Amino acid sequence: MPRILLMDDDMPLALEVAGALRKEGHEVVVTNTATDARDELWHWDFDLLITDIVVRKSGRPVADGGFGLISWVRQQQIATPELTHLPIIAISGAASHPALQFILPTADRIGADVVLEKPFDMVQIIAEIDRLCSVPKAQG
Repeated sequence: MPRILLMDDDMPLALEVAGALRKEGHEVVVTNTATDARDELWHWDFDLLITDIVVRKSGRPVADGGFGLISWVRQQQIATPELTHLPIIAISGAASHPALQFILPTADRIGADVVLEKPFDMVQIIAEIDRLCSVPKAQG
């Protein structure tokens, strides 16, 4: 089963999603910062990344959130072959705010394979994981 890295600052939601994915047989590692997620990606192999876009610390959005993480992963494609074909699912609840409707389309443009608005249906995210992880990884 796929090994999934899940980065979300909303720890109750992250643990709920991780629990549901584990029930499906997936191995899930949870982090709540982009820095921790990069450390995990640098040291371990993953089959999929699920990342929140707007990450907050003390109630304020941080500059190095999901956008930074997606960009970093895609930049590593050249230097780090095992990250080359890492599928990314971007998630965000901020997209429902009228002033922030650009968030999910931007995540798509910078390299997310799938974008989902919170709250999302677990059946939907599991189907996307199954679809993305069923494609064989190309060798770099």
